[in-house]
Amino acid sequence: MSRLLAVLLALGWTLASAQAEGKSRKSKSRDLNAQIAAEVEQILPGGLALASVTVPKTLLRHGAKNDVVALRWRKPPTHGRAIVQVLVHKRSGRIKKGWARIELVRLGDVVVAAVDLEAGALIEAGNLRVEERPYSDDRELQVEPAYLLGSRVVFARKAGEALRASDVSMPMPIARGTSVRVIVRRGGAVVATSGVLETKSMVGTATRVRVAGRLLAGKLTQADLVELGGLQ
Repeated sequence: MSRLLAVLLALGWTLASAQAEGKSRKSKSRDLNAQIAAEVEQILPGGLALASVTVPKTLLRHGAKNDVVALRWRKPPTHGRAIVQVLVHKRSGRIKKGWARIELVRLGDVVVAAVDLEAGALIEAGNLRVEERPYSDDRELQVEPAYLLGSRVVFARKAGEALRASDVSMPMPIARGTSVRVIVRRGGAVVATSGVLETKSMVGTATRVRVAGRLLAGKLTQADLVELGGLQ
């Protein structure tokens, strides 16, 4: 009986030690991930956000709350995945080095559901709003909500969720080569002319138009009207 008790006590101590070690590793992981994330966010240029940080286990075990973390970049940060060198400065003066994988995403103004949207419903005023959020190319909608009024909801979305082009019955795009009226704004001056669309575009989105041989960038504000934002 005493031998069995000793075995059970030893087993209990082993399990407790393993649980404590596991908690310690998780705590270090959270600390180091948070420190790396803070360092990344300090230098990010506008229009980018940190999506994720992945730190190898060999480096995690060296992380501690009071350590000083520094990063070395191979190249300037841009959207996508990248690898950065992590230098963990210990209180003892030692420096532990390793590599972390990060993912950066673009930030932009995307259309978000302001209320719960049921499939089949028509979009009304106040149903949508615009927020700056991470977005993926050609997925989240980047258009002024006013241009979606009357469109039908294809897939239900909860309030606060970003909308994709497939979530609503989008208006038909205006074909490339369509003749359009063009308004050029320069300070207080407004010049009206005509041009031809160089890209297939939907009303309310960015487009390109050729005017007198020059390619201009602007927004298609009506089916036959482009308001220009600059020369290219």
